[in-house]
Amino acid sequence: MNRSSVKTQGAELVLSTELTNNSTLKANVTYADVKAGEGELLSGRSQWQGGASINWQWTDNLSTYLSVKYVGESSATSLHTGDFSMAMLSSYNKVDVSVNWRVNEAIDIDFFLTNAMDKQYDYAIGFTGPERGLGNKVNWQLW
Repeated sequence: MNRSSVKTQGAELVLSTELTNNSTLKANVTYADVKAGEGELLSGRSQWQGGASINWQWTDNLSTYLSVKYVGESSATSLHTGDFSMAMLSSYNKVDVSVNWRVNEAIDIDFFLTNAMDKQYDYAIGFTGPERGLGNKVNWQLW
C-alpha cells in the first residue's frame, strides 16, 4: 500500500571473524525506526532484528553450520477473513543447524534441522511459522 511519506532511520552492526583456522563467527544486529505519515498505519516492521552463526570446517569434505535468528515484536494487519484486524506479533528466536558433506567434486549433500527448538511463532496474523523440520538436499553438478 502506498504511503504519503515514510521516515526511516536506524543502524546496523555486522561482525565477522575467524575464531580458528576452521571456524568462523558472524553476528548482526539491526535497529530500524520506521514511521508513516500522520494517521497512516505501517505494519510488519520489527524495530529489532539480529542473529549469529558459526561455521565449522571439520575436514575438507565436512562442515557444520549453526544459526540463531531473533526477530522483535511487530504490528500486523490482516484482511484474510474479510474483516480488518490488527495485532502485535510476539518476538521470537529461531535456531537452525546443518551439516554439509562434499562427497566428491560433483556431489554435495546437506542435512538440516530447521527451527531446532520447535519455537512456535507467527510471521503474520493467522500464519504460524514452520515447526521443527528435518531434511536433506543433494546438489549434483553435471558439468
